[in-house]
Amino acid sequence: MFPPSFPSSQSLEYWFDTKGGFSATSIWVRPPQAKMVMMFGCGGGGGGGGGFSSAAGAQKGGGGGGGGAAVTRLIIPACLLPSALEIRVGAPGVGSTGSGGTGGTTQISGIAGTAVTAASTFLLARGGNGGGVGTGSAGGNGGSSATVSTTADMILSSAGIWTAIAGVAGAAGGASAAGSSITVLASSILSGGTGGGGSTTGNVASNGGAVNSAGVFLKQTLAGGVGLAGGPGGAGNSGYWSRFPFCATGGSGGGSCATAGTGGTGGTGAYGCGGGGGGAGVTGGTGGDGGSGLVIIVCW
Repeated sequence: MFPPSFPSSQSLEYWFDTKGGFSATSIWVRPPQAKMVMMFGCGGGGGGGGGFSSAAGAQKGGGGGGGGAAVTRLIIPACLLPSALEIRVGAPGVGSTGSGGTGGTTQISGIAGTAVTAASTFLLARGGNGGGVGTGSAGGNGGSSATVSTTADMILSSAGIWTAIAGVAGAAGGASAAGSSITVLASSILSGGTGGGGSTTGNVASNGGAVNSAGVFLKQTLAGGVGLAGGPGGAGNSGYWSRFPFCATGGSGGGSCATAGTGGTGGTGAYGCGGGGGGAGVTGGTGGDGGSGLVIIVCW
């Protein structure tokens, strides 16, 4: 949980994640003075896929970026909640030299220590899917977006007012050119990761895809890792996030190499965002990990 709370005279705020060794499962106790409760959750971001490995003179595809997680928010009267809730925060999808791992599901339920079902769930947000591994003829596919939650996933949400948003797909790796880029804040406050760079039969290396800025809150563009024919490929940059307002980016893709060395590692995603794809190389680069899931609870 980070930070543990930000109390004021009017409200209480609690954050839960899996960073810094904190457990993915926690118990939240409803403050007795609370009248209303807002819950926000996102799943873990998908891990980036690995770049293709092959000798000099062969085409090599970069790995695909991991997909972004879904987001769910619930506002509910405190009197309709039990005295304690179990918080299960979705783990990051692991970046890989193969296909990236899927991010974990974030879930808030009313029964602690038992199997969680839809009938005991107030909020659910799925994690992003992992990016695909590059091949000798194509870049890896970007991880598909996380599926939006429905009432059937979280029956107890019907006691309040809720909103759910699907995740954002990651970008594809380059078949023999630069990895595909993304622009943040296009359809969600979270994003996927970008693709790793590929290389050509003529031993031309390419950069990883960039995470392009948007608006006034996510103003920093993250360049992809730099491709270098003789290796190693440059690592992608890790994603970042804004607290006011909350929004976040995926990691950028690693650069490729062509005649020697290892492709660049993809950047790690910020909260709920996908990791960047690994760059292709004589030894393909590893995709970046997705970001931790997150739960924010605010009471007033």
